[in-house]
Amino acid sequence: MSENIAHTDKDTAAFFNEIHNDSLREYTNCSASQAFESVWHCYTLGSQAMHYYRYGEKKDCSMRWEDFKFCLSTKTKSSEVADVSNS
Repeated sequence: MSENIAHTDKDTAAFFNEIHNDSLREYTNCSASQAFESVWHCYTLGSQAMHYYRYGEKKDCSMRWEDFKFCLSTKTKSSEVADVSNS
């Protein structure tokens, strides 16, 4: 029985390590120009009009804006400082 628990704990630790490593890679692959383009596209008249036509409400671009701000904030920091603030 304890063998099964140890195996599960090892798998759980590996799973959380993989998630942590993926989150650390996110900011290193962040492209400020792509993030800005995503925000810009979200706010364009065509994109807003299509969303309003389909769903009857204004498109919410706040998450794209947050991604852009996050990208800018990590690009201005050294990797050590960004690692600490990302945790």
